[in-house]
Amino acid sequence: MDTSIRTRVPRPPLRQALGIFLAAAVLAAAALPTGGSFLGAEEAGAPTAESLATGPALTGGLQQAAGRDGMTLWVSPETGEFEVRLPDGTAWSSNPADRADDKKARDIWKTNLQSQFIVEYVNLEGRIRDTVNSFVGSVRKDGLTVLPVENGFLSVYEFTKEKFMVPLQVTLEAGFLRVRARMDLARGDGEAYYFGGLQLLPFFGAGTESETGYLVVPDGSGALIRLNNGKTQAGPWFGRIYGDDPSLQPIQRFTQPRSVPLPVYGIKREDRALLAVLTDGAARATLNAFVSGMRTSYNFVYPTYLFRASESFFITDRTGKLREYPILDRTGLRGAAVTLDFHFLSGEEADYNGMAARYRMLLPPQADAAGALLSGTDTTPSLYLDLYGAVERTRPVLGIPTTVAEPLTTFGEAAAIVGELRDAGVSDLVLRILNGLERDVRNLPTDRFTPLRSLGGVGGVLDLRETVGETALYLAAEPTLVRRNGWFVRTLSTTTKTLMGLPAYQVPYDMASGFKDGRRLYLLSPKPVADSLLALSRSGQSARQQAGRRLSVETLASTVYSDFGRKASSREETMATYLGALAGMAENGTRLMLSGANAYAVPLAERLVDVPSGTAGFVLTDAEIPFVQLVLSGRVSYAGTPINQTSNPRRSFLKAVESGSALHYAFIARSPDLLRETELQFLYGANYDLWKADVAADYARVLQLAEATGGSRLVGHEVEGPGIRIASFENGTRVLVNLDERDHAVDGVRVPAMDFVILPAEGGSGT
Repeated sequence: MDTSIRTRVPRPPLRQALGIFLAAAVLAAAALPTGGSFLGAEEAGAPTAESLATGPALTGGLQQAAGRDGMTLWVSPETGEFEVRLPDGTAWSSNPADRADDKKARDIWKTNLQSQFIVEYVNLEGRIRDTVNSFVGSVRKDGLTVLPVENGFLSVYEFTKEKFMVPLQVTLEAGFLRVRARMDLARGDGEAYYFGGLQLLPFFGAGTESETGYLVVPDGSGALIRLNNGKTQAGPWFGRIYGDDPSLQPIQRFTQPRSVPLPVYGIKREDRALLAVLTDGAARATLNAFVSGMRTSYNFVYPTYLFRASESFFITDRTGKLREYPILDRTGLRGAAVTLDFHFLSGEEADYNGMAARYRMLLPPQADAAGALLSGTDTTPSLYLDLYGAVERTRPVLGIPTTVAEPLTTFGEAAAIVGELRDAGVSDLVLRILNGLERDVRNLPTDRFTPLRSLGGVGGVLDLRETVGETALYLAAEPTLVRRNGWFVRTLSTTTKTLMGLPAYQVPYDMASGFKDGRRLYLLSPKPVADSLLALSRSGQSARQQAGRRLSVETLASTVYSDFGRKASSREETMATYLGALAGMAENGTRLMLSGANAYAVPLAERLVDVPSGTAGFVLTDAEIPFVQLVLSGRVSYAGTPINQTSNPRRSFLKAVESGSALHYAFIARSPDLLRETELQFLYGANYDLWKADVAADYARVLQLAEATGGSRLVGHEVEGPGIRIASFENGTRVLVNLDERDHAVDGVRVPAMDFVILPAEGGSGT
């Protein structure tokens, strides 16, 4: 996959000379070595592939390499292909057994079918990108050596033309198969070419033309791609784990950034299934899925790990021709080993519900705060309410245009709204105040707990906490996007850098033109982000400011980015910095609500909001499923995006019911006219007075559901024909949800259009 970003920079004729001079300066800077060599295997004392071997190299045909817990691992030293044989007699293979008969594979895809991985590489100037698979580049040239290691084998692939060496370690662990591309032991990066990326095990477990089943991809809440669905003219599905990288923004975009919160994918074939979990290197990966007829006769899904990013820009030279200038990440590949674990499921577990249950077991334990919160839950569902405190507007002050913080909802008005909703029957309410902290409203690093005085100040927050409840009030902070960070030089030094060495910034895209349109905000480097959050959690520890101990942190659970500056940070390193900051806040006694559901952050959250409830709408996908919610339910309290901020509020309400999510709304207390030409103008439908009756009515319906489920967690889900979804809860209650515009009957039960019916656990007519 070409991961370069092409940016056309038009320049007026009088500036061409200056432009060419600047381009030359940028290219000269990019050519300087800025990171250590990736030849870890050649450093003194570093492990090598050979040092891991437990015996001489294996020879001959297919043979057993390991056995554990009833599973056996087999490998062919001649080709590198391998398979896992399970106690029930079934087997999962790295390559399709009948690939030689594939009539649909053309050109390079014929040899891709025989490969364990595909290397993406780029020449030293960054101008030429190409790929070579392990069969053509190594196996066919006698470059493969298979060494025995504990519980498995290590395949060492030598690519003589490209001067690469890539080791692939395959082992049986406690109940699963582990595959590690040992890029930490690889050699050759920077000699003739740079490693660009690695497509790992593209055909492991691939489904055939004659099989039924589906691929599971973590698109938003989760999606199914039916095997052999016939959508051969659609583009393949792809999604970057933990979302796109904001430091590599294209100049033009017509779609919203996609959410891919879980580092997993699954394959169901007939009555068996596998769950693949990306562990080490997950933040580097993009998932790719194809159905039969697109490239081959097989249905397959696999990860591509990006090791070096690049971008390009164009400048018109003196002859009027556009010249491309590529910029390549040359910071070295720190910690580049990647790991992919395969878990095998059979019987009743062999579906997406079983996959979710298995992944749920693999996640670290939830933070104590979240566990305590859920242990006290009864049959009363929570309603999540966002209220926006203020927004910056330009107003004339003594005839001079001045930027001021315009109140939208004071803390007193928020307390009144809470009281009104409680009187209307909303008995359990969780309140988040956004744009309530002074530095947050002004897009400065939020490192101090300073509620806006115009909203009521610290005293107003304390009074509001008394109204809402100590565990139910969160003030939000956006730690990554700032207008400035102190004086100008400090702002530049603490800003994330692009590959061109320029400060990275974020600007909203206009969906009509695709171009950036709006206020520019800088993207802070990961370390300053962590520092500001830790300072915020320590700030306001006096008796009057204890309300600061519960905070809603934006972005960190939904976005991971790189920093290509002097203090470079890969996405993996940024993720580690995030986790350190969130753990430090917890140690300081701060309880956290996080926006998003990226897997690395889930265990540190007391509550989650803005959990994706749908998908990006790829043509290739066949059904949306609440895979994320099946993983989260019972672990942490969660809610989706605000219902009144979606294009179809009724459908969003039903998606909350289907996924066991809390209802979520976002409002302001004052006139929506105040939002015009501000950064909050996207808040259409934010008028509380127009929505309060609907909120109370929706909550009453969900209260009935909670009483039927007894507050138990979501444990099962089914896609039952067009528009019908069946959600199952731990106490046996089932909910029939109709997302269609017409009535349907399910097992003799009529489900009205755009509505749901509850089937109690003890059996009944439903409600």
